[in-house]
Amino acid sequence: MTGKALDAHVGGVGYAWDRDVLRLVLAVLLRGGAIEVTHQGRKHRNHNDPACRQPFIKNNAFRVASFAPREALDLKILADAARQYETITGDEVDIEEGALTQAFKKLAAEDREMLLPLEAKMNAAKLPGRGELKEFRETLEGISEMATDDCVKTLAGEGKSYREERSRAQRLKDILTDENLDLLRTARRVLESKLPVLESRQSSDEITGAGAELRDELDSATFFDRLAPSYQKQFIGWINVAKRQKTKSAGLRSRLLYFSRARDSD
Repeated sequence: MTGKALDAHVGGVGYAWDRDVLRLVLAVLLRGGAIEVTHQGRKHRNHNDPACRQPFIKNNAFRVASFAPREALDLKILADAARQYETITGDEVDIEEGALTQAFKKLAAEDREMLLPLEAKMNAAKLPGRGELKEFRETLEGISEMATDDCVKTLAGEGKSYREERSRAQRLKDILTDENLDLLRTARRVLESKLPVLESRQSSDEITGAGAELRDELDSATFFDRLAPSYQKQFIGWINVAKRQKTKSAGLRSRLLYFSRARDSD
């Protein structure tokens, strides 16, 4: 029902409500999650949304806006959402739809800001896992546009997967330092230019197999996740040795085999 129709109904005989009283009652119902407001083609269910305030402060906006009842979220959903938020962030939040929505959208906005430079770095280096990172960014952007009840339902039902994707992005952020990116680029150059020369000097299935396994590791999105710091140092040492022209095939073979087995020992 539009504000104009409501005003005509309760402002006449039998009620005689002042328009300001009507708007106050509607504002309280919105705050309590009992109604939703539609204005300029958009539904508003969160009283904290600045755009939903226009019908309550401007007469013209009030007359054309529509107000409709909505089903309140179940207490279990609210409690599940609050638990998920606390698990993700370690912070507490009120078990209330508006508070949960505001907290989750704020978290998603902060995570998106963290993700943007990381995604740019991975795209520039053409690293694996870019698709998953893009999907997570799109999820974060979708959360910012969600209605309050959908936002809370998403947090309650998909909080675990959100936490996992968030943790993965944070690990990548910590791992993909400029130094490690340089290391990856150097490793690829070594495999592309040095390994073929060494294989031509002394053909060996062992060297070829270890090189193939190393390539698979470099193309894996979890490369540095599975590589302990001690093996990263060995990897750096292998690159430095392999880059020297006097590298012996046996020495390279032992280093390739050592690295290829690193993830099994991690």
